[in-house]
Amino acid sequence: MDYYKDTELLIRNMVQSDAQIITDEEIAQGWSQTVEKYKMRL
Repeated sequence: MDYYKDTELLIRNMVQSDAQIITDEEIAQGWSQTVEKYKMRL
């Protein structure tokens, strides 16, 4: 479901494939994360 959408921003429900993307980006910033954190939220 899309909650908001314009030419620069989309706010939507999280999907399964987002979990790994978010985890990878947090790790790249030096955070200690696991993908399970986001999979539980789905």
